[in-house]
Amino acid sequence: MERIGLFCLLLGGSVHMISSETLHVRQKEGNIAVLHCGRLTNGKVTWSRDTNGQRVDILTTHNGQTTKHIADPDRRYGSRKDLVLIIYGVSQSDAGRYDCSRATVELSVTSGKVLQNFLITVAVSCLVAVALVLYLWRCFYKRKAAYIVSQNQDGLYDSTENTIPTTQPARTKEPIYYLATDPGAQITDKQSAYEAIYPLKEQSTPREQVELLYVHIKKPKK
Repeated sequence: MERIGLFCLLLGGSVHMISSETLHVRQKEGNIAVLHCGRLTNGKVTWSRDTNGQRVDILTTHNGQTTKHIADPDRRYGSRKDLVLIIYGVSQSDAGRYDCSRATVELSVTSGKVLQNFLITVAVSCLVAVALVLYLWRCFYKRKAAYIVSQNQDGLYDSTENTIPTTQPARTKEPIYYLATDPGAQITDKQSAYEAIYPLKEQSTPREQVELLYVHIKKPKK
């Protein structure tokens, strides 16, 4: 009798443990959450939820037949032959404790905005990094271009200085003037009007030049 009592006590404890089994399900906001009723896959179960300290029945499923106990205009709740509770498009308001005949399920809903914010942060960081790289490259390119221009100018100045002549350029021909009274006579800066009218012989001595001038003075002009 004692062994039978002990066996019944252990069996009762096992049943209590099974009935108080708690499962944890985590799902992202907007996805489909599937809640299993422990290891029970056949029979008849009723899914309920604790809302503000009160138990509210959601639906009862039996051999694939589902009977809903709450208004569900959006058809967000459903079930299958394996007695699971299906919630479509879960939101933060769906998080909480759900009970069936043999188990308790804790549903946690993670916000999809967390991933969205993370992706936005990564995208913004990448854009900032690219903008910084482009800015640095532009600054480097400008400095390089300015350096090349300065080097070319220095080379131009050097070549110009090297090509400047050290000697004075040759003077152009002396200007030539014409007499109004004798257009055929040409006068330069080194000649007098008389020398232009009565040119002297080349390589003549001073005496010959004087005699020639005397002859021109004495000889009347026709």
